[in-house]
Amino acid sequence: MSAIYHQGGIDFQYPENWILIDQSPNTGVKQFVLEAPDGSLLTLVFQSLLSDRTLLAQELVGYFAQEFPDAEALPAEEELVGAHGQGFDCEVFYLDLLVSAWVRVFAGPRHLIGVLAQAESRDFARQQMVFKAVVASALRDVEPHDAGRR
Repeated sequence: MSAIYHQGGIDFQYPENWILIDQSPNTGVKQFVLEAPDGSLLTLVFQSLLSDRTLLAQELVGYFAQEFPDAEALPAEEELVGAHGQGFDCEVFYLDLLVSAWVRVFAGPRHLIGVLAQAESRDFARQQMVFKAVVASALRDVEPHDAGRR
């Protein structure tokens, strides 16, 4: 089953066993972190469509680099549910693990949506489709229903 976040013009679905944390500053920007049971993290940042996509992508890489200063970031682009995303693919060795991150910025119907998905590489491979499904739900307007509404 999935849970639905529907508030203030922002809609997205996410697995109901993930923890949703609203980290929004008081600046009109909405920022959420979703934590999977395996520790994988998905950060979603909703900004005005007039915001600078490149700057938002660089800020998200900066968040990742705060935790992992030796991370490598390679420019990347892709399409998701018809929306063009630009950003970076990041990797870093940490202790004995390879940590992977997927940074993208997409133009949604009402917002720019910045995405930082990060996990240990084996978990990342398992969670990548879930990360993309959550982002795809934000790019489409999710119709809320009573069950699972947050």
